[in-house]
Parts: sequence; structure tokens; C-alpha cells
Amino acid sequence: MNLSLPDLLPSTVGAMAELCVAADLLRHGFEVFRAVSPHSTCDLAVLKGGKLYRVEVKAGYRTASGVLKGNAAKNPHDILAIYHAGEGIVAYTPELQSLSN
Repeated sequence: MNLSLPDLLPSTVGAMAELCVAADLLRHGFEVFRAVSPHSTCDLAVLKGGKLYRVEVKAGYRTASGVLKGNAAKNPHDILAIYHAGEGIVAYTPELQSLSN
């Protein structure tokens, strides 16, 4: 899911990041639910092993030192997902392997 991002509105970039993260979470065996309202307190809700998690999605970038970063998450969340479009990767905090199977 490597996307090139020409001059797009931030809301479009955010929606693209959410969809890419949703697809990645599906690939990792989560049930994924997307917010209907643009003013929801989380971007995605995911279910795995009988547990429900709130996911905050951020479009990310690489720092000069190579660290993947995203803007600060303002809403409470259980999982922070940072999507780097240029590399087509998602970094999760906490790592998905640490969550219930």
C-alpha cells in the first residue's frame, strides 16, 4: 500500500491513512470498524480475542535520524497507528503482538 501524496488536503491524507491502516489491521486478523462521524473520539475500533481497542491513526514521516513520527495524538486511544505513505508501512504502539490473540 505504497501511496504517493501530491498536494492533497490534510483531511484526504488522513482518510487515506485510515483506510491503509484498516487494511493492515484486517491482514493481522482484527475485525475493523470505521467511524462514521469525522468528529469521533477515535478513527477506528478493532476487535480481536474478544477485546475492543480504540485506534488513533496518524500520517507519519521519517525524521533526519530515521525515526518514524506522526503528529501528537489528541484523543484517548488504546493503539496508535502511524502510517508512512512513501514506504507503505504502519508502526503500532503498542506493537500488535503484545495484544490479545
